[in-house]
Amino acid sequence: MNTKTFNVSVAFDTAPSMSTASIADLKYNKQGVFQMDWDGNVLTAIDGRTLFDTLIFDDGTGAQVNWRGTLAVMGKGNWTDNEIGDAPGTYVTYAQMSDFVNSGWDIANHAMYGTDTGPYNNGGDLEWDLSSLVDLIALRTDYIVNTIINPASATGYSIAGNATGHIANTGTNKEPADTFPCLPEEGWMPLTDISTWPPGFKYLIRDFSDLWDASTLVAFKAKIDALLSDSTTSVHKLFRAGTHDSSPSGWGDFIEYIVSSDTTGKLWICSLRELIEYLALKDNAVIQTNLIGNMLNIQLTIPDITNFRWDDLTLIVSGGTITEVTCDGYDRVTFNSSGLINLFNDRFVTTPANGRVFDVGIGSGHLVIDGDLIGGGVLADDTIRILPGTYDTITIQNIELNLGRVTVFGMPATNVAEGTIYVGNVNGLNLSDINIYGGYRGLVFTGETLKNVTVSAINFSDIQNYCVYWDGRGISYDGTDGTSAMNVKFDDCLFDNTWGITFDGNVNFDANVYTGHAKNIEISNCVFKNHDDYSNQVKLYNAEDINIHNNVFENLYPTNATHCRIIHIQGNGRIYNNIGKNIYGNLAVFWGFSHGTTPMSAMIYNNIVYNSRWYSLSEVQTQLSLIDSANNRSTYVNPIIAFNTAVNMGLDGPGFPAVVVDVYMLQGGIPEIYNNVGVNASPAGNEWVGYNYVTNLAGFVGTPIQSNNLPANNTTGINPYPTITDAGIADTIYFKPLVTSPLFESGIAVAGIASDFYGNERPMSPSVGACEP
Repeated sequence: MNTKTFNVSVAFDTAPSMSTASIADLKYNKQGVFQMDWDGNVLTAIDGRTLFDTLIFDDGTGAQVNWRGTLAVMGKGNWTDNEIGDAPGTYVTYAQMSDFVNSGWDIANHAMYGTDTGPYNNGGDLEWDLSSLVDLIALRTDYIVNTIINPASATGYSIAGNATGHIANTGTNKEPADTFPCLPEEGWMPLTDISTWPPGFKYLIRDFSDLWDASTLVAFKAKIDALLSDSTTSVHKLFRAGTHDSSPSGWGDFIEYIVSSDTTGKLWICSLRELIEYLALKDNAVIQTNLIGNMLNIQLTIPDITNFRWDDLTLIVSGGTITEVTCDGYDRVTFNSSGLINLFNDRFVTTPANGRVFDVGIGSGHLVIDGDLIGGGVLADDTIRILPGTYDTITIQNIELNLGRVTVFGMPATNVAEGTIYVGNVNGLNLSDINIYGGYRGLVFTGETLKNVTVSAINFSDIQNYCVYWDGRGISYDGTDGTSAMNVKFDDCLFDNTWGITFDGNVNFDANVYTGHAKNIEISNCVFKNHDDYSNQVKLYNAEDINIHNNVFENLYPTNATHCRIIHIQGNGRIYNNIGKNIYGNLAVFWGFSHGTTPMSAMIYNNIVYNSRWYSLSEVQTQLSLIDSANNRSTYVNPIIAFNTAVNMGLDGPGFPAVVVDVYMLQGGIPEIYNNVGVNASPAGNEWVGYNYVTNLAGFVGTPIQSNNLPANNTTGINPYPTITDAGIADTIYFKPLVTSPLFESGIAVAGIASDFYGNERPMSPSVGACEP
């Protein structure tokens, strides 16, 4: 077995006559363990993770640790062969899996197919079924999977898992243990005692519920009572639970019961992987100590196992009052004065390769991160880590670099409750991994400088007003970069029951107002959901070359009656590869104009809308007040609307046409409309004779360029595609056409659009709609 060695130095306030060091039975020196799994890439796991990020326990030194769980993922569907991690809005995506990892969760192997049935399957080769998913997840996320959540009650996966380098399997039946230890051996009823486990691969029994009804709660609460009463300093009990669905209120009641019951902080809430890896390191570690004066030097040798994630260990040191602990090779150390030391290494959470590292915050209050003060002034590649806790506000200011970036991120369980993050005067900032909930505004950019900023993996929930806001109304644009917000990116963020992202400004050349210019703004891989108050989810008032792609918009405005424009851009750029499900209003809107004298494009392509109460998938228009060709400040745009799929439009009944695109006056621009499809657009009771089911010319003067849209030239008021079956679309998860579909290879190539919604290359004869088969 390969090993690696770390040197830990412990300073006492006075020189002890004797000192010892040992490894705690459980991490943080806890007494019992609770674990929770979500099976099958289910979206409710995202809500579970969001809650777990706000639930914390003490690591024994005063530092806070968020609750962690396990997400079990599958690879492909056995009826479609589509990658399940490529179904935004239906399953947890690959990008979202990375959020779980960064929150300390594990991604477990639920098998590539998990079955030998259907047109695509594992062929009975269980080793391939597991190892191929390990390879796929590594390819898509850089994460190495090493635990299994057994597919249903199938046998053989424990044997296959041991042969392919996995360290444990878990399920709800005893049979999948195969020839390995089944813990607890008696089945579901007793809790298993970790201190009696044999070494090596093992199979763990868990309880399971999707209903979370009254009888389940009685049984599960009794297990928690037993877990807390039976776990001691020498007997360490484990209770495991799994689900597909944590949305029922009973699940929340169960979690609240754990929180209220564990009043003394006995429990370690973690993934199966974190526990098994800790035990393997502890059981095979070698400790040597050398006491010199008031310094205890500990040489710690542990196994170096390729597919292990954590090197974390908790040490128990005797000898006196500890004043300082250092350790070369570990990312982070926490300790208390009475002898508990936690060592942290996580191979799959990014740590800085270069630059200095600063830890800030005390876990509460108003935190100010001032780039002028930290380290004598921040430098490129510096990393600032916000210590866990729940803050009132966080202010980040005066990070202005000519080159490079400063990274500021919240360690797991970093929250801002009923407050705001303020970011002022920044050029060169990466900000990530914070939960913001319940406040008036979420993230507010202040000051005159906003350039080269990336905001990622931040969860916003229940924000009452503007969620992300930049007020550029007081910054007049003179045509130079010095008067612009530039190169700001939002990636992999969650917006749950909030307004969205607003870059405020005003373009009204009739009144000689030209403010709030935002250039190269990118919004990608974000989820916007569960909001009913009238607002835009994305609104940019003066945008140049925006890039909005691969986002999910779902369950928006279920009762609202005001015309909503979900993505509303004044300016130019691209809106593509987004999906809207169960929405009200246009998904993608350009009120277009070009900055300067050269007409630019406003492109809307590869978008999907499914179940829209009213209005078309997209809208393009240009108000006269946006054009100032006389002074060379702006001119028209040329809209391109291509490869969009609209399914079930205008479900609220008679009213405004609900098709793929509404085209209004464009002040000189000519719209190009290609390869779009409308399925059940303007449905029964809302069938407007004189309109087709792709384009609504609502005030446009001129002749648009249109080709290869389906249904073709239909003005009868009878949609030939009333269902996805009629259009030959396989399902409403992936929206891919069958090879027998009228959409298949019925389009024409469009310059600048080389791939489909899923990133697959478009052939020379592409399919109509957002997806290729």
